[in-house]
Amino acid sequence: MSVKWNADEVMRRIRAGTMRGVMRGTERVHDKATRLIMDPPKTGKHHRGLPNRSSAPGEAPATQSGRLQQSGRTIYNEATLSGVASWSSEHALPLEVGTEKIAPRPYARRALAEEVEGIRQDVAAEIARELNT
Repeated sequence: MSVKWNADEVMRRIRAGTMRGVMRGTERVHDKATRLIMDPPKTGKHHRGLPNRSSAPGEAPATQSGRLQQSGRTIYNEATLSGVASWSSEHALPLEVGTEKIAPRPYARRALAEEVEGIRQDVAAEIARELNT
């Protein structure tokens, strides 16, 4: 009995599975951050004229206009097997990291931290699925 090893094909399959896992994981982070922004409870102040209670320092930001969560995007790069979840609203970075006047309201870093194990599982499952076909 002989076994033929086709390293190029094996690597192609590993890369394809990895990329699918990266895509699933990136979407996981984006969706988690959106839920953190959208879901209560928010325990900050209620400001007259705003529809929702604000977030307290350390909580994910409260949604007021919807611009922050609507500005979320995912971008993929197959060459580097990477994905990026990003938010482009003018308030995205100041809310995430804080300013000298506003304490941080982390949502993106928190979402990534909470989804790390799920991302690992997504990548491993997609590689296994690719190699088992």
